[in-house]
Amino acid sequence: SQRYAELREISDMPYHCFSDANFADITDPRLRSTSGYCVYVFGSLVAWHSKRQTVTAKSTLEAELTATCCAADEAVWLQRFACTVPFLFGFQQPGAPPPSEREVPPVPVLVDNLPAIQTANHPRVTGNTKHIALRDFRTRDY
Repeated sequence: SQRYAELREISDMPYHCFSDANFADITDPRLRSTSGYCVYVFGSLVAWHSKRQTVTAKSTLEAELTATCCAADEAVWLQRFACTVPFLFGFQQPGAPPPSEREVPPVPVLVDNLPAIQTANHPRVTGNTKHIALRDFRTRDY
């Protein structure tokens, strides 16, 4: 179906990133959420991160946006690294000049929460999202 076609298209990329969050973990006395992401290059795990969020999220949407923002930071770093050594990722042909940052494709960040995807793509302040910090909306800028 459509989802599998999208995953096949992403698997052709040399790199991709998965992001997820666990909302309000009951084992934490302050009910903080846990963020995590995994970064794959050519199908191999090269980086991962899992950490309790510093703020208590008021919704699953906020927890997922915070996790996505951390993953997007790592994805931007990986894209800039790929610009530095493009021959490792297959972005530079032998004898060709190195590509600019705009010529290297962005790292896809995969998120499993549809409201978080929609909010990250189209941030707007409503009654339900006005408490979410601006730092969580910078994902769209990448």
